[in-house]
Amino acid sequence: MKGYMQAAEQLIEDLLAEYGQISQEEDPRKAIRQTPNGKLLLDNIEIVFRRSAKHKIFSQRIQNLQSSQLEDSDLLPAYLTTSDLACYHDSLHSLGCSKKICYFLFVTRYDHFGVTERGHYSEILRRQEDGCPKHLVHAHEIKKKLLQFLDTGLPDYAAVQPLVSGYLEELVKFLEAQQTIYQCEAELLERLCSYLNDVMLAQLQSDPLSINPYDLKSLMQLLDAIRKRGVEIPKIQGKLNGLVIQQIEDSLRGQIAVLREECGMIGEAACFLQDILENIETPDQIQHAEDQPIGPTLRSSILEKFSGSFYEWLCKA
Repeated sequence: MKGYMQAAEQLIEDLLAEYGQISQEEDPRKAIRQTPNGKLLLDNIEIVFRRSAKHKIFSQRIQNLQSSQLEDSDLLPAYLTTSDLACYHDSLHSLGCSKKICYFLFVTRYDHFGVTERGHYSEILRRQEDGCPKHLVHAHEIKKKLLQFLDTGLPDYAAVQPLVSGYLEELVKFLEAQQTIYQCEAELLERLCSYLNDVMLAQLQSDPLSINPYDLKSLMQLLDAIRKRGVEIPKIQGKLNGLVIQQIEDSLRGQIAVLREECGMIGEAACFLQDILENIETPDQIQHAEDQPIGPTLRSSILEKFSGSFYEWLCKA
């Protein structure tokens, strides 16, 4: 299971980045393995994911389940890191942009976007604004606890597994918060596109002089804020005309498509991590399995589904 090993390696890479900042070592991986418990710590992190992968493979083959498309994608590690804060900062930019769109729609009163609608989106965005940093901080604290094992304690499976699970849980929550933020931005951009088409374009076609100068100025300020998100929007120069409005709407709809695709990828990444969590074996489960001999019926069932070499691999600790 390529994805599971990618997830394990990405967690290790995040730990190495954390350790590199603390120790200022040029080669954090080598330095960690030279600590009293470094090799054992990294090995047991990999074992947590490998055991989860074994359990998932078994479930897939027995139940004929399909694996996620993202699981075999080279894009996967980009969604599994807490060291690269680019995604976090982009989420904050998205959140700030959504607030501005929400305010604009509220003051223009377009499509009955009143107190209730503004309160709905404001509350969602407020919760994610609090949640995003909180989940990253919790994940950072777990990484620090793992690094404490380098010199003290025993980083065996029983000690490492709960921390790895906790780290993945915080990462899932962060991804879900990020997905919610992008979904809000996409929905609000949809409303903004409708405003451009139903209000601005309609007024240009019927009576250009009826356009409220204050609304036009607010719209231009809002479009500047959206440009800072990296969206290429044509500027309104000279007289406003229908062609420019259409070009602006096309640019915004392009951004909506990008956001929806990103939401899909984030959702897949969160589901993949949830799969890992559900298939992780706790120390108690491992001990119980070791205490129970495999009966002939179960052994025959396994061998019917898998090769003998896979069965041997599956039974290895």
